[in-house]
Amino acid sequence: MTGAGEARLQQISLQDWPSLADDLGYAGLIHGLTMSERYLKKQSGKKIIPFGDRQVTVSQLLKANSRLKRLVAQKPAANELLEQMQRLFTLYRVILSGRQNIHARNILVTAYYQPIFEGRLTSSAEFQYPLYRIPDNLVQRSDGKIGRLENGAFVPYWTRGEIQGQNRLAGQEIAWLKDPVDAFSLHVQGSGLIRLEDGSLRSVRYGRRNGHPYRSIGKYMVDTGRMPLEQAGFDTIRQYLAEHPEEREQILSHNASYIFFRWSNTTEAIGSMGEPVSAGRSVAADPAVYPLGAVGFLSARMPKVQKGRVAGFKDMHRFVLVQDTGSAIKGVNRLDFFWGRGKEAGTAAGRVKQQGALYLFLPAGT
Repeated sequence: MTGAGEARLQQISLQDWPSLADDLGYAGLIHGLTMSERYLKKQSGKKIIPFGDRQVTVSQLLKANSRLKRLVAQKPAANELLEQMQRLFTLYRVILSGRQNIHARNILVTAYYQPIFEGRLTSSAEFQYPLYRIPDNLVQRSDGKIGRLENGAFVPYWTRGEIQGQNRLAGQEIAWLKDPVDAFSLHVQGSGLIRLEDGSLRSVRYGRRNGHPYRSIGKYMVDTGRMPLEQAGFDTIRQYLAEHPEEREQILSHNASYIFFRWSNTTEAIGSMGEPVSAGRSVAADPAVYPLGAVGFLSARMPKVQKGRVAGFKDMHRFVLVQDTGSAIKGVNRLDFFWGRGKEAGTAAGRVKQQGALYLFLPAGT
């Protein structure tokens, strides 16, 4: 995977700017910019953070958010917005080593969503697959490594297979689901909604992880010949697991990473900023490259959903906001796009594996 050290942030000349014709209404963008502002205002404006292969201050990110928010609140036409943006902002692209086409779609874009699953607060014959709270014995050292203490020694935390296969965390459940693949999906998405018996919704969000690296079960199934690459979406993986239940534990345990949850006091999906993320606007990225609170413009091909099914792909081009992170989203050439909530969003998100172009904005003169 390409790292930040193998890329450079290149300023885009005025004649090479994309049109910035946004294909989505500005209401969601204004809400998202407000969430980023709220997050950034909680930090010191002088704090220095990575931005590609350079560094910026929190104040610069806050100024970019505030300027764009004021502009789009006026609902300008596309050509007027472009003119104003070129006056108020400097535009950058991350250029990967050996790929100098300034508009190349050189970032792998995937997508995530907020799932809704049937669940219960106590186990039963129907609901027997647990979600766990942050365990009492989880330890994080000063160097960031996560594990547990065993006879006074720091050791790696249990893997997914050990936690599930050996019932290691009995008594620390917060909810129970009826399908182990639903539970696994929540681990991948990082948050979701649980529909309880009375019809009410409660939200679970990311709490901590067990410290093991994320490994894609889709890649594993392709590598082991279980399905071709072009079919390796989550819906087809779910179907395969339903048809081959004897393989389910082995396949799911390939991803040793395990997520522990906590209840949220809102049903909105919460990102790594601690603020709600916005459907169609928020993206998760590697904070070592793209700081939380950064403003960007993304071009990529995305699914068209009709009557609950994907009916081809179309070009998407819109402002996006870096508001989340993910254990599988590492390096300069990865981005995870937040599609939204529910089954239809999950259908679309599961089909997103596209190359995209990401442009980044800073206030003019920086």
